[in-house]
Amino acid sequence: MPSPRRALTDLLTSMFDQRAMRNVVRAGPHGEQIWRHMPDPSVSRAAMADQVIDQLEQHGGIDDSFWRHLITERPGRKADILGVQALWTDRGSEPEPDPITPEPVASQDRQPDSRKILFLSANPDPDSPLAVDAEYRRIRTRLEATTHRHRIDLVSWPDVHTVDLATRLRRELPDIVHFSGHGGEDGSLRMRNKHGEPHWVDPTAVARFIARRSQAIRMVVLNACYSQALADLLCRDIECTIGMSTVVTDRAAVTFAETFYEALWDGDTIQNAFGDSVDAILAEGSDEQDIAQLTIKPGLRASDLRLF
Repeated sequence: MPSPRRALTDLLTSMFDQRAMRNVVRAGPHGEQIWRHMPDPSVSRAAMADQVIDQLEQHGGIDDSFWRHLITERPGRKADILGVQALWTDRGSEPEPDPITPEPVASQDRQPDSRKILFLSANPDPDSPLAVDAEYRRIRTRLEATTHRHRIDLVSWPDVHTVDLATRLRRELPDIVHFSGHGGEDGSLRMRNKHGEPHWVDPTAVARFIARRSQAIRMVVLNACYSQALADLLCRDIECTIGMSTVVTDRAAVTFAETFYEALWDGDTIQNAFGDSVDAILAEGSDEQDIAQLTIKPGLRASDLRLF
């Protein structure tokens, strides 16, 4: 049986030529942003397919809407498309080494003075939806006006599944990991498992995934209810963690995130950025200003830490 990636590569090259592949990407979510990174149609079909898959994975574009779009484009290949979708959905995460040891930061195609923020979101329960998309849009909008906007790479991975966690952290090696979604009282996070079913992810597993990349990851922001328990597990390995001590509303969560990142990307310290964020919640008339909790790794001071 071919690997999920090989199956998708073969599917794309069998259905589309190079120019058509570019057009399919452009019509999807994040289309314009991804399309700008596509090579010239003069490359081979296989090379184009590899670039398409890389960019779609980076921007969270291989989701249900992607497969529906392929079926709309090539209805006669519906059975083949559904077969590859099933193979892709059921792919497992690669085994992780044990015991935990921080991995060296990998070489990446990014400016040496840039900073990467990996925005992970999960909203698997239709009966309790969250404003995760609005949160990302508000953060993105604030980013465009900040002092260091040209040095920020904001990467979104929506509808993150349990099998995506290790892969995204390993491949992106971000400076900041941001999670937006539901949290449980024990620090667990709500997302889909590899079968697409809503699932509570053990906080110890999440902490271990992140600890292995602690040479790259400087900060983790958990914008989810009761996430302080997970933040406490991380503070031994990560310079700065932010979690929520109890239930937090969408409005307060979004206000906190957009204010916090705007201050950081303007070059302010973590201490000042956090202070601005909780004061912004209070200024909007909410009484949730004490829910967000900032924890700094022993030996460091929030007043000394900044991204730039």
